[in-house]
Amino acid sequence: MQLLTFSDISYTDSVILANIKKYYPNSEYYFNVLRQTGCRPSEPLIPQLWFLDDNGTLFLQPLKNNNIRQFDSSLIDPEFIEMIVTSNFRYEVYRLAALTRAFHVCNIQGRISTFTDHSALYFYRYFKAKSLYENGMSMVDIQSYFGWVFPSMAPNYVSKNLYRL
Repeated sequence: MQLLTFSDISYTDSVILANIKKYYPNSEYYFNVLRQTGCRPSEPLIPQLWFLDDNGTLFLQPLKNNNIRQFDSSLIDPEFIEMIVTSNFRYEVYRLAALTRAFHVCNIQGRISTFTDHSALYFYRYFKAKSLYENGMSMVDIQSYFGWVFPSMAPNYVSKNLYRL
């Protein structure tokens, strides 16, 4: 078991995305959405949760009814934006298991765990929270970014240790 530094997490992310592009190119947009937004793994699979306004701002109503989140749509794959506009999503929620398998296959670094979360794809929520913090964002701003109601959520994600098993 190895404790992962932020540098290790960033490197693991780059390896996974490179392998996704190579072996699962049709699902690359999905992993990019997770990486860019830090949303829950099933949220990019549910069209009703997403809305694009006329100014190009992308909105997400999180599954747990947290505060609505917003993103600059230029940071998101055009393929995903098109799926939102047309409500024609490539994968349904029942495909989450297949996408999780793709993650495991492409993660040649070894299994990653926090010992408390059950979804391997939560890796991207932790990575996003830690990235925002590493880039100087305050805990209050991270809480706002994720739409979390409880102030304890941001420190939980930022300070949570990830391990390679």
